[in-house]
Amino acid sequence: MPLMLCDVLIVDNDDSGSGAMAEDLTAAGYTVRTADNCFEAIGAVQRFQPRIVFIEINLPGWLDGCRLSRKIALLDSEISIILMSADFEALQRTHEYQAPAIVAAIAKPLPAGPIKRFVEHVCREKRRGPLDAGSGCAL
Repeated sequence: MPLMLCDVLIVDNDDSGSGAMAEDLTAAGYTVRTADNCFEAIGAVQRFQPRIVFIEINLPGWLDGCRLSRKIALLDSEISIILMSADFEALQRTHEYQAPAIVAAIAKPLPAGPIKRFVEHVCREKRRGPLDAGSGCAL
């Protein structure tokens, strides 16, 4: 059971990846919702008010994951956003879209154990901004 419960939103158009991640985090005691696109994500943030949002960088539609992170940060300044992608080049470009709420950009597939520890750490974080490299939460 996590030390501190917090709500998680996973925004990914790949149901297989987001579904497995949601199952792992739910089994660990977190309340998890998923969204398939930008419209669902914005609505979920407004209704659900998650503490952590995982966002696929290469979302189809009018907003990619990096731009969506900016919109979400405007809706709720307390949200921590983790960008994710299997596309190494997309991960390299995340510095171009930095928003204060982005705490990490990580490569997919995401292993269950490290993700649970990472979520637990972010839930405990009291300050905003990027996580320290020495925090023990690198994936």
